[in-house]
Amino acid sequence: MKRRVTREEIIRTTRDLIIRNGIRAVRVDEIAQKLEISKRTLYELFSDKDTLVEQCWDKIREEQEKKIAGYLFYQPGSALEQARNLIQEYIAAVCMISCISLQELQQKVLEHCVADGSVLPDVDCQLFAKRLMNVLLGLYLEGGTRREMDAFGWALLRGIATHRGIEWLDGKKPNS
Repeated sequence: MKRRVTREEIIRTTRDLIIRNGIRAVRVDEIAQKLEISKRTLYELFSDKDTLVEQCWDKIREEQEKKIAGYLFYQPGSALEQARNLIQEYIAAVCMISCISLQELQQKVLEHCVADGSVLPDVDCQLFAKRLMNVLLGLYLEGGTRREMDAFGWALLRGIATHRGIEWLDGKKPNS
């Protein structure tokens, strides 16, 4: 017999699988199996995998915001201790998100782009992914908007793309 699950349970389980395996490695079949539910039940609660993943990222961000707020307002200890704890929590959040994203970008996406001929074959995917993530993080920390970060990411991808890749990217150019 299938068991009843809540949206929150599905989001939590999916989040754990994303953190462990990366976004692209997580399959709807795996989520349903882990929760002992049917795929149909999952799709009754979430229209598609993208919606589920988006809600997982929202949940991760929400949890981090709560933890950080806890350090700002409710933690015992000196102000310096609170500052240190807040910095450690921020570093943990950045590392978790960045490591997942970096691994996905490098291993699953860029290497596939090289294999399908949309990115130049001599691109060092690992180095490019690290530099791209650092640049985007820097833009974010400097107050860059999502639009600016999107445009910058698009430009960097265009710089390593083949002619075929450039044609595709030019058709998806971010709005200025």
